[in-house]
This record gives sequence, C-alpha cells and structure tokens, in this order.
Amino acid sequence: MGEESEAKMNPCNKCLMSAAGCILVIVILIALLVGAVKLAWWFLCWLTCSRIVGLLVIWMLAAWAWICYDTRHM
Repeated sequence: MGEESEAKMNPCNKCLMSAAGCILVIVILIALLVGAVKLAWWFLCWLTCSRIVGLLVIWMLAAWAWICYDTRHM
C-alpha cells in the first residue's frame, strides 16, 4: 500500500513542481522586463541629466569668461 500511495503522490509532486517551475519562469521574466524598463529609464534620466549638467557647465564657463572679460576692461 505504501508503494501505491507514493505512486499516487508522485504525479501530484510533478504537477506542483511544474507549477512552481512555471511560476518561477514567469517571475524571472517579469523581473527581467522590470529590470529592462528600469535600465532604459535610468539611461534616459542619465542622458537628460548629463545634458542639463553639460549646459550648466557651459553656461557657467561662459558667465565666468564674460565676468573676467568685463573686469579686465573696467
């Protein structure tokens, strides 16, 4: 009887394992998708921020050059 109950349990275990495997695969896919979206978002933010920082640096250098030029002529 012990062997029969084990045989009956086995398909159930396989079913549970396959369900767990499916859930795991789905979770991994969702995690990859979220990671890709976050990476893309971070990259866009970085591009925007670096552009803003670049503009600020250029603006500051221009202002500094203008102030230096102005004070020399005074």
